[in-house]
Amino acid sequence: MARHAEATAVEIRLTDEGAWLTLEVRDNGKGISLEALARTSSLGVLGMRERARIAGGEIEIVGSTGQGATVIARFPRPQAQGAAV
Repeated sequence: MARHAEATAVEIRLTDEGAWLTLEVRDNGKGISLEALARTSSLGVLGMRERARIAGGEIEIVGSTGQGATVIARFPRPQAQGAAV
């Protein structure tokens, strides 16, 4: 995030929500526009979404120009899928 967002601070939070683990990364950078999020040529965003989907999770990216950005990744806990830890 620091490289693209020009952020000077990043907050990272990992929470256990029962069957789901949620990773939230928030920065104070230059933000991201809705157009940039919708662009299919943005391989970074597409790659994050695809990797999350493969793992059974999802990615949400929230931000606006000049207001920083937040990436929220939710993944099922291995126990919730019946896998060994």
